[in-house]
Formats: sequence, C-alpha cells, structure tokens
Amino acid sequence: MKFDHHLPAAPLGEMPGRAEWAQRIGCDGVFSADTAREPFLPIALAASAAPGLDFGTAIAAAFARSPMVAAQTAWALAELTGGRFLLGLGPQIKAHVERRFAMPWVRPPPVWPSSSGRCGLYGRRGRPEGGCASGAIFIPTR
Repeated sequence: MKFDHHLPAAPLGEMPGRAEWAQRIGCDGVFSADTAREPFLPIALAASAAPGLDFGTAIAAAFARSPMVAAQTAWALAELTGGRFLLGLGPQIKAHVERRFAMPWVRPPPVWPSSSGRCGLYGRRGRPEGGCASGAIFIPTR
C-alpha cells in the first residue's frame, strides 16, 4: 500500500517544504489538484525539494486546456521528476468549463479512454495518435 499527500492550495512558496515534510514522514508521493490554482506549478516546485517522491495531478481538468499544452506540461514534469510524474486527467462539468475555465464546452467523446490516452503518446512519436487530438506540428526538445 502506498500513502500520498495532497498539496493544498497554499502559497506556492510553501510547496517545497510541504514535499520535504511528506517525504520525511514516509509518504510515497504528493499530488496536486485543479482547484484554487492550476495543478502543475505546485508539482514543479515540490519536485525539486523531495527527489524520492512520486508526483502527480489528481486531477487536471482535461477539457479546460489544450491537449497539446497538457501533454507538453506533463512531458516537462516527467523530465523534471525523473519519470515519476503521473498525469491524472478528468472531465469537468459544463458550468466549470465555461465559467471557471472560460473555455467553450465540447461534449466529451463517446469513449473517454480513447481521448485521455492521447497525451501519453505525444512524446513517443512526436504527434498524437488518440481518437480526439490532432496536432500536426510538434517541435522536439532534443
């Protein structure tokens, strides 16, 4: 069994200390949610302070951001954490997508796993292969 710590929507300057604390008390990982702030920046700050932990989002709203931006951010965090980043994606309700994230509502595809699988494939071949994404230009980092 693994135990993880949830990074609250606290000031960003506290994230390294919270990750150090989680590692010190024996947690296996820390996770950040798409709540009062976006979930990725707290992970980047925490990762530098606790290199022995796993990191992830629980969850990042999938339909509130571009699939390409989500994939590039996840790729960067995977690099920063030495492959210990888990991208947790989830849908959001129409009201949140439109009013909280200021994005147009698009009905989720009929098969959710097909659409959520797109992000992990960006790094392998340089372009998405999932059922819903269509990025034709990808600039490799190396």
